[in-house]
Amino acid sequence: MLLTSSDTPPAAPPGDNFKLRRMPFPERVLNILWHRLDLPLPVEVLSGVTSDVFHAPNFVLPPARAPRRVVTVHDLTFLRFPEGALPSLRSFLMRAVPRSIQCATHVIADSQATKDDLVEWLKVDAAKISVVYAGVDARFRPVTDPARLDGVRGKYGLTRPFILGLGTLEPRKNFTGLIQAFGRAHLPDHELIIVGRRGWLYDSILAAARETPRVRLLGFVEDSDLPSLYTQASVYCLPSQYEGFGIPCIEAMACGTPVVCSDRPCLPEIVGDAAVQVPTDEPDALVDALQKVVLDGTLRQTLIARGHARAQTFPWSRGAASLLKVYTA
Repeated sequence: MLLTSSDTPPAAPPGDNFKLRRMPFPERVLNILWHRLDLPLPVEVLSGVTSDVFHAPNFVLPPARAPRRVVTVHDLTFLRFPEGALPSLRSFLMRAVPRSIQCATHVIADSQATKDDLVEWLKVDAAKISVVYAGVDARFRPVTDPARLDGVRGKYGLTRPFILGLGTLEPRKNFTGLIQAFGRAHLPDHELIIVGRRGWLYDSILAAARETPRVRLLGFVEDSDLPSLYTQASVYCLPSQYEGFGIPCIEAMACGTPVVCSDRPCLPEIVGDAAVQVPTDEPDALVDALQKVVLDGTLRQTLIARGHARAQTFPWSRGAASLLKVYTA
């Protein structure tokens, strides 16, 4: 049973073994009731649904009567990189996440790095935490249909070779650093394409893009277009200050695209030796990495081969099996 707020966009159940039930209030009202007013109103009362396991998949756990209560904490950005979050959001998470962890019978982390952070920063018992890796969908693979590739290029006006960045526009992603590095790189035939919605504190990103030639912010793009964008990119780059998993790196690898990323948690854990990793506090290293991966054919082929193999180690079946163990423990 999937429980959603009343304002969640309609969607078909992901499978025959799923049922959808809408709560009587929008998400904002539910957050106020549960996490600001601290009303101990069990989710079972609002939904009319009882369960053996209740899983809150996004940081905060509402009051619940289920004997097994699971919460997923994707990362601790609000603690590890507080300057990258709005004060109101950070204040909310500082209250809600520790309380949710205390009320949960088990906690899921997206990576070993996030598990380690939970132990170090919030003093959570390691035995209470399981690492459940995300997976890469089978649709992320090299696109070979010329018409499909041409269609995406025409749709987004892609007339040059390009380096691809992807993610919500927010400080943690370090898109400003990526734009500045691209501006210094000797890649005159390339442009930098950044895909993603505007999040928060993004003014410096917009300013850097305006001031740097051959940089375009595409905003939101259709999910179905991502495999074609990955396939045609010379490099996918994620120079993030902090990540809980970094799934675009694995998606890019699955599409045969070389990856450059930062060496911050948890990216080394996820990409292994299949990407060029650079320190976020060394701008010259990012400039050099972009140039080498674009221009060095041998390095490109090595990264493509390693990336393909690395992506195969993250099927959704692996995460599903790990999650089932948590549910049935």
